[in-house]
Amino acid sequence: LPGKAFHLSAAQIPVYETADGARVRVVVGSANGVSSPLQISTRIRFLDVMLPADTAIVHEFAIDESAFLLAVKGDGQVGKTAESVQANQAALFTNGNQLQVQSGAEGLQYVLCISQP
Repeated sequence: LPGKAFHLSAAQIPVYETADGARVRVVVGSANGVSSPLQISTRIRFLDVMLPADTAIVHEFAIDESAFLLAVKGDGQVGKTAESVQANQAALFTNGNQLQVQSGAEGLQYVLCISQP
């Protein structure tokens, strides 16, 4: 199949915020009742997340889904075992229901891709 390119302006990307100040941009798919206007054939959710310093967020995903996290800026801990992650590091999670992410003292920005079967 030929490749395709998609474009959304920043203003077109829906955002939700948590009570702790986490900001989640829903680039593809849906999360927390917010849906992206971008429609693609691959069944994924793609989120751009910014956590303020020393805050946590939990991402829900089905047992048959996988989640790939790439830290962009800052540092923190991810997963049930609170593995450390910092800018330019990635982590893969399979067979889970929840992914907890905790930011460090400088906050944490990351992208999260959740694949759907």
